[in-house]
Parts: sequence; C-alpha cells; structure tokens
Amino acid sequence: NASCVASSTTTELLELRKTDFDKIMKSYQDAEQRRAFRCLKSVPMFRAWAKSRLTRLCGLVRRVDFKATSIIIRQNDPPDNVYFVLEGVCAVVKTVEIRTTNRWPTGPHSHCESVRCAHKLVPLVELGPGSCFGERGILHGELRKATVSAVTDVTLLALDKVEFEALLQRNHKTDAASATSHADHRHHLTDDEIAAALASVNGEHHEPAKP
Repeated sequence: NASCVASSTTTELLELRKTDFDKIMKSYQDAEQRRAFRCLKSVPMFRAWAKSRLTRLCGLVRRVDFKATSIIIRQNDPPDNVYFVLEGVCAVVKTVEIRTTNRWPTGPHSHCESVRCAHKLVPLVELGPGSCFGERGILHGELRKATVSAVTDVTLLALDKVEFEALLQRNHKTDAASATSHADHRHHLTDDEIAAALASVNGEHHEPAKP
C-alpha cells in the first residue's frame, strides 16, 4: 500500500520473512483460540455443547480489553453484546430508587404524610474468569438492569447481539431454554426487594413503585 524509502545515509533493518511471520501469527491465534474455547466451555449455557459447535462459536467472539474502573455496560442502556470474562474481575452494581413514606397524626382521625425519593448504588456481585453477563437484556428484550465495571484490567470475549440471537435461533429449543434458565439463575433481587431491605435497615417503610 505504500513505498518505504531510506531517509538517512545508512539504514539498518531487521528482517522477518513472511513465512516466519505467518507461523508466529498462526501460533498466537491458535493459543488465543484455545483460551477462548476454555473460557466458553466453562459457561453454564455452553457446557453441554459439542467441541465442533463451541469451536465455531470461538470464531464469532472478539477480544476486548478494559482498564480498571472502566464502565463496560451501563444500567438502562439498550443491550448490544454478551460478554464472557476471559481474564480479570468485573463488578456488578445497581442504582435503586428508595421511596420512603413518613406519616404523623394531625388529629384524632387524620394524619399527614410525605414521600421521599432517593437513589442508592447497591453492589451485587463480582464476576471472574468464565463468567457471563449481558445476556439477559437480549434474551428478554430489556434495557440493561445493572452497571458492570472493571475492578481490575480485564479481557473479555464479546459476542454481538445479532450473532447471539442468530445462534439461539440455529440451536435447539432446549439450548434456548438452558440459556434462559441460566439468565434467571443469575437474576438478583428486584429493585423493590433491594429498596425494601435498605429502607428497613434505616427503620423506614418503602413504598413499592406503581406499575
């Protein structure tokens, strides 16, 4: 794509032949493929998959890196990828609205009340190598239910939403049911359940959000 011209009187180069470069790259790609295979094999929804199917899946994911403290997915954003933790630790946190009601008497048969709203950041879980996150929003057509950030520098395998949906459609119904079951198993307390627990710690009464 370009010409390279020496701009000094004497130029010294190190040469790597194409055949050797190709061998090095092939060795690197094979090692990365094996790492991806081991990671995906440990994910519950893929444990029963045949080696050939899992190998094809390895060809669909792409490696992405995040520095510590980086936000990977943000609560209430639309889902775009499913992520698998290859290396490092991620933290899942959830912003929950706390609605508390205070009542006091104003007469023998009357009272006055006030409702306060506050938002609290609730840590839910940490995810290490072999963990999966981001699949629930795609499976259930929901916005992101929590924020996931990098606790340490992390390396993830990302599978595009379109590829993930196509993957489920190509597989048997039992695979989709297994994936849904896995997502439900990892589903934590609802916003109202968390809010009620936090309010009770403060001796307050939490009013559930109206549908």
